[in-house]
Amino acid sequence: MGNTKVEDEILAEVKRLEEAGDVDILVTADASGLLCTLAEIGARRSLITLAKFTRSPLERIVGHQNLGRRSIRLDVMVALKYPCPDQADKLLEDYYVESEDDYRAVEDFLSSELGVSYEGVSMPRFIATSPRPRPWVLGRERSD
Repeated sequence: MGNTKVEDEILAEVKRLEEAGDVDILVTADASGLLCTLAEIGARRSLITLAKFTRSPLERIVGHQNLGRRSIRLDVMVALKYPCPDQADKLLEDYYVESEDDYRAVEDFLSSELGVSYEGVSMPRFIATSPRPRPWVLGRERSD
């Protein structure tokens, strides 16, 4: 903690990878991607950078045989639960995202908690996970 040189290097690498569209290093299924590293650093600057990815249009392939696509916006929400455990309920479970309103609710929370501004950044097309697992498939109570 407190090593801004290391944080600067990681932030520069995240920016480079984002511009290149290299999702596989930014986000990994085993939470070892650089976006999770930003959450683990936990410094305000890293968290704001991470939070801005809730507007990212990047997607990643799900499964070994291209079973579907998943928005990295969901991975950002999961990663933010690490430094914000008391607010995890406001970040939603990634498999409960069913509309843009769900993403907007997360963005509103991040704007109020971290001061993140999404001004000038358009909302990407809606995608959660395709095919998207339903909560009751994952052992959750069915609410409908």
